[in-house]
Amino acid sequence: MHIEKFEETIRNQIEYVKALREKALENVDYNSQFENLGVSVGDAIRHLFSQFANFLGATGASKALHLLLPKLIVIWDSKIREDYEVEANADGFLQFQKLSKKLVENALIDFIKEYHVTRDGAIKRILELRYGKKIKTLAKLIDEFNWATKGQNKSRFIQE
Repeated sequence: MHIEKFEETIRNQIEYVKALREKALENVDYNSQFENLGVSVGDAIRHLFSQFANFLGATGASKALHLLLPKLIVIWDSKIREDYEVEANADGFLQFQKLSKKLVENALIDFIKEYHVTRDGAIKRILELRYGKKIKTLAKLIDEFNWATKGQNKSRFIQE
């Protein structure tokens, strides 16, 4: 049943998925507008989350969206939501994605200062240090960080 509903949801939401497909956590602007959809990037993420959460729940929706948008979406579960102090709804999901982006930004700033590299150089080097030649994303790296630090409030890692 879930597979059929998943396929149906993708078919019904394919324009949103396609619009977000090339976005990446490290450079997404959640306020930028999709002219063809008449919504912002943030609104598109909230919309997709709501559609998938209807039958997969909050955690399942995040996993489905990460599979569809691996460069953009960071996975969460109930413990990670608690660590970030966000609600298990579409607004909380977008807030979590924004906090994840801030976490990436802070790490990049620190790495650039420490190693005197460009932003792109920092991204490339961080991913190489963690994954070697495997192709992974910063969204996946944040997912692993969240898993490794489960039970710790993340506010100390996220500077405004």
